Amino acid sequence: MVEDRIGYRYAKSIYALAQEKGVLEGVKEDMALVADVCKSSRDFYTMLQSPIVTSFKKEAVISRIFDAQLKSEITGNFMKLLVRKGREMYLPQAAESFIQLFDSRHDIQRGALISAEPLPAAVVSEIVSTMAAKTGKRLDIQTKTDPTLIGGFVLKLGNRIYDGSVSYALRRLKRELAKR
Repeated sequence: MVEDRIGYRYAKSIYALAQEKGVLEGVKEDMALVADVCKSSRDFYTMLQSPIVTSFKKEAVISRIFDAQLKSEITGNFMKLLVRKGREMYLPQAAESFIQLFDSRHDIQRGALISAEPLPAAVVSEIVSTMAAKTGKRLDIQTKTDPTLIGGFVLKLGNRIYDGSVSYALRRLKRELAKR
């Protein structure tokens, strides 16, 4: 999509600037915050897209939400620049693209570990270290619970899914028995 390409161009620019200034980690944390706010707050996202809300009001809202939480001044200036140029609607894509760019340049793979019940930290670290050795990347895994799995776990890494859940085993068994 056009929005993704434009967002990627902005992400590359702010990535280069943050790297030059030596504040790459801070900007990454800021962009993660911006992406989370854009995903979790439909009102904020709609405000960014709205042609009715003036750029002055958009800048004020962005400042009020983010200024106290930002780690880097670069991120705040970047968002204000987008608003002043009338390009604030690309902020969500720029934030997501920045995170993806950061991850690809630092060999980080994001994923999710889903289990029926919360797993002990030792088990999570064992799974993460095993998969990190297998993929050759550093893993950033979010843990979630889903009681419908019954037992076991599902690991999602990029576009790969490793399903070791009891519910998957039962579905597979049901298909095998239906064939006979």
